[in-house]
Amino acid sequence: MNLRDWRVFVPLIMAGYIVTRFLGVALHEIVGHGLAASLLGGSFYGVYVSPSAGFSYVFLPLNSGPWADAAVNLAGIGVELIVGLLIFLLYRRIQDGLEQLIALLFMEVLLFQAFLYMAFGAFPESGGDTSQVVQDFNSPALEAVFAVTGVALAAVTAYLITRRLLTLLAPTIDLRKWILIVAVFWLFPIPVDMAIEGVGPVPPWPAFVVAIAVAVAAGYIIGRRYRGYVTELPPTPVPPLGIAKRDTLALGIAFVMVFATWLAAFGPNTGSAHGVMLREPPIEAEVQRLGVEAINMHVHLLRTGNPASPINMSVEFRFRGIPDLQSPLDEQIWHTFDNRAYFPYYEAEAVALAEDAFNVTGWTVDSEGIDGTAWSQGHDYSLARNVTISLNSSVLQSILHVSGGNVTLGLHDPFKYPPPGIPDSYVDEVTFGWGAGLVLVNYSAHGGSTVADTITGELRWQNISYDAAPDTYFITIHLS
Repeated sequence: MNLRDWRVFVPLIMAGYIVTRFLGVALHEIVGHGLAASLLGGSFYGVYVSPSAGFSYVFLPLNSGPWADAAVNLAGIGVELIVGLLIFLLYRRIQDGLEQLIALLFMEVLLFQAFLYMAFGAFPESGGDTSQVVQDFNSPALEAVFAVTGVALAAVTAYLITRRLLTLLAPTIDLRKWILIVAVFWLFPIPVDMAIEGVGPVPPWPAFVVAIAVAVAAGYIIGRRYRGYVTELPPTPVPPLGIAKRDTLALGIAFVMVFATWLAAFGPNTGSAHGVMLREPPIEAEVQRLGVEAINMHVHLLRTGNPASPINMSVEFRFRGIPDLQSPLDEQIWHTFDNRAYFPYYEAEAVALAEDAFNVTGWTVDSEGIDGTAWSQGHDYSLARNVTISLNSSVLQSILHVSGGNVTLGLHDPFKYPPPGIPDSYVDEVTFGWGAGLVLVNYSAHGGSTVADTITGELRWQNISYDAAPDTYFITIHLS
């Protein structure tokens, strides 16, 4: 078979790209992110790989600094560049035509695409690895460095790879055939990515096409102007570039193995990824997976029988993360936390919220456990993380307002007070409960509040939006 025949070249490019891209993504996620996290004392517990995209689940110790996090985020690109540069340096030693073509595809994946990902992955909306580094150091200048450096190196890499591609395949310096060869080689990744992941991948494909066009145009102009740069181009006519059937058979076997591994072990795309969960994630990793939290606050008021301290109060927080689960693998990992919780986080959060809500310190954690539900947006979420805290009696008296036989207690929404608070954040549910010997006299009326249940002795506010949630709640009870 003649590698210069488009009927041979195009199928080989298609099969070869699927193989090299899949291996490149695996290198990025497993050897890059996964190994880096493990070497830095963290955990690598899940991975997804496809010929279009990939992601890894890693956890670093909570006391790791931004440098460790940046090292893990950059390790994927770093490993790709090291291997890609090694292939680039060894390319001239490769004699077989098909092996040279596969080497060029590896360079496209490991160098050109890595540089583009470095550039366009630095923007916040991309969610790319380099954007995480920019966020770690809060440095807009670093974003510009990644963007400019990545695009420049991608253009240079595209030109260098294109020259080697033409040396291998071009039957002539004729512009039309030159462009056809380059277009098939460089543009095939676009329909592959769109077929697997749809529109809107990272890097943005319009920028991808522009970068390729600039690189190719620059390469052609330089090549035409300085013939010495393309003296390795063979003269016309060019003899057939034969490839052995065993080589194409080996590529075919590799393609089938990659295709089967991709679909069976990992899943077709990121939305349906069942991936591979390598181990149960560390309990501390729950904090990374919380997403939006449903937070319920329940204030318990009880009669003590002591005239000097007539009210005993405890505050119960119910937490339940509501993560945006993007795939079956996400769900599998999330459910490993169903019956275990990283309570040091929830306890610290409960104390901090209570300090802001009541404007006093000195809270003590009384109990914690997994039980019941947390309410949010009309739904009850099971397996709530319950944390109960209380104040000593001397501090409690400072937040109670006593007038005659009436006691008034107020609290602020810790996410909204003091203004401006945290945008779009609020307590989902606030409940006051009072015990025997206490009678409800008055309470603040806001949107979402229910009619007081005098039988069970509870008053509940359930908030469905930031605007409807009040800044402050109060309740007045009578000591009968």
